[in-house]
Amino acid sequence: MAGRQRVIDEDQKLELLQRMEAGENVSKLADEVGISRQRLYEWRDHLRLRGNLKSRPAGQIDNRC
Repeated sequence: MAGRQRVIDEDQKLELLQRMEAGENVSKLADEVGISRQRLYEWRDHLRLRGNLKSRPAGQIDNRC
């Protein structure tokens, strides 16, 4: 049975990224909220490329990357 995904809103994502950029340990941040380190890096890269963290609708593929 697949695990339920945790929903983290944009404000929480920004806070995590600010803490990450301030030098906090990425592994500890990821563990704190129950996500992978890779997810944090994806959010950071998405924010740098697009200027926001809004998720696309489920099932929709983003071909712009």
